[in-house]
Amino acid sequence: MQRQFQYAGGDRVLSVSEPQIDEDAWSVNVRLEDASGQTVWEHVIYGIDEVQATLLGLHFAKTRLLDDGGYRFLGGTDLMLP
Repeated sequence: MQRQFQYAGGDRVLSVSEPQIDEDAWSVNVRLEDASGQTVWEHVIYGIDEVQATLLGLHFAKTRLLDDGGYRFLGGTDLMLP
């Protein structure tokens, strides 16, 4: 999943990978990139199954974006993330 946000006059892209099985847990890679493709931050989020890993990854991304502040999606402050 990818979603583009506006931040401080520029664009940033949030990417959440497809869930992967990793030994005994599922994981997703959550990454935020700026307009030039440089990674702003990147984290691996684990869950007990693919659904939990994905939802935790999206929740983590939303929390991180809200904590950083200033992000907009389609001109509004609702980031449209679960």
